[in-house]
Amino acid sequence: MTCCCSRNGRLACGLISGFALVITGVIILCVGNKLVKDVVKKEALLVNGTMAFDNWIGTSNDFYEQFFVFTVVNYLEVTNEQATPYLRQMGPYTYRIKYLPKTNVTFDDNILSYTQFNEATFIPELSQGTEDDIITTLNLAAVIAPVILHGKVPNALISIFFKALNIQLFQNRTVRELLWGYEDKILKHFHVSDPTIGLFYPYNGTTNGGMSIYTGEKDINNVGMIYKWAEKTSVPYWNDTYCDMINGTEATSFPPFVKKHQTLYFFSSDICRSIFAKYHSMKYIRKIRAFSFVVPEEAMAAAQNYPNNYCYCKSHEAFLKNCTKAGVLDISPCKGLPIYMSLPHFLFADEEYRRDVYGMNPNFEEHKTHLDVEPVSGITISYAKRLQINLRLQPFPDITLLNLSKDILFPMVWLNETATINEEDAKKINDSMNIPLSIITFLEFILMILGVLIILLSLFCYMVFPGHKDQTPLL
Repeated sequence: MTCCCSRNGRLACGLISGFALVITGVIILCVGNKLVKDVVKKEALLVNGTMAFDNWIGTSNDFYEQFFVFTVVNYLEVTNEQATPYLRQMGPYTYRIKYLPKTNVTFDDNILSYTQFNEATFIPELSQGTEDDIITTLNLAAVIAPVILHGKVPNALISIFFKALNIQLFQNRTVRELLWGYEDKILKHFHVSDPTIGLFYPYNGTTNGGMSIYTGEKDINNVGMIYKWAEKTSVPYWNDTYCDMINGTEATSFPPFVKKHQTLYFFSSDICRSIFAKYHSMKYIRKIRAFSFVVPEEAMAAAQNYPNNYCYCKSHEAFLKNCTKAGVLDISPCKGLPIYMSLPHFLFADEEYRRDVYGMNPNFEEHKTHLDVEPVSGITISYAKRLQINLRLQPFPDITLLNLSKDILFPMVWLNETATINEEDAKKINDSMNIPLSIITFLEFILMILGVLIILLSLFCYMVFPGHKDQTPLL
């Protein structure tokens, strides 16, 4: 038996102890990480009793939506001289978006289905202005009437009606009316089924259309992925298998163990399509490490530069700049109205859109859409969804009011929807996943470093301090 008191024994003991610590660290690395990952996979399932389901079913997080509206400063010059519109941004007008408790929640063979109603409440203390602020903006009904009445009422008759009632191209409306709706005399005169019009009408009391998502029980990599929206497995707007795909999650969470190189896909009913985000940076939110993913320029790039977007071009009319220019999506096939979506202030869009109006000042940090995802659980702990609604202002034959020199996309409002995980839910994530994983990582690191140091120190002492020769005692 080797004695640790001798020189060789001390070396042997040091090496054995060092290697034992290193091996123990490796074992903790393998076994500990596997245990944590098994717990994460279990808790990430959208089934009764898991952390993911409790977070999903709860309504503790409120979302805030800021609206920045554009008022037309030189509306008389635009009307009389066809001058370039000068727009001034007003706001924000902030609303708390409370997602009411999910209803009709059912489970059926790895599929979770539900319905959720929406409700918005104005928050004066977080706003710059009131809902009664007056905005000079396009006459919404006058612009869309030729579109929704096409084939039913001749343009000449529409023009006569506009003249008889002295309908103007621009109108003054309150913020409340512009956003949430008002009864319009044009639509009422032509017996449109619902004469109320507004950029976000209707909203309160509406639903998400009904959603079905995967629970992840059969495949954890599918957890949260959308199976159906509005009872359909694909959207009916683009007449193309690729563009009609409902691809990804609702963006509130993703399958666990998110990597920086991944592309995160999510579906947005606001733009009637799936879209994606790519890794941008790392940040800490409420002491939680998060990967920040940003919707990149190519997501809404021109088809020439990003061929995957070719099928979002629905018409070959010369005006449809979305077919040839970057940064704008024509969602009229989805909404039935001449609405085009972009990022705020035409961020990432072709310069031509910004030249058609004055007042656009795109800024990446202020106008980007991003998702901040906790990489272990896949939960989105913070996000900002930013979109701009633009109305197509175009000439129509035989309508004097719309005797315009050119087509333009007219910015109406941009929204900034944000949410951040609350302290209670952040603590749950830290306590159940991040802290145990950090302890395991710290322990394995310390053991392996300590083991290596003991090995190196033993070898150093053996070579530097030769010690005394062993002596045989006299009898």
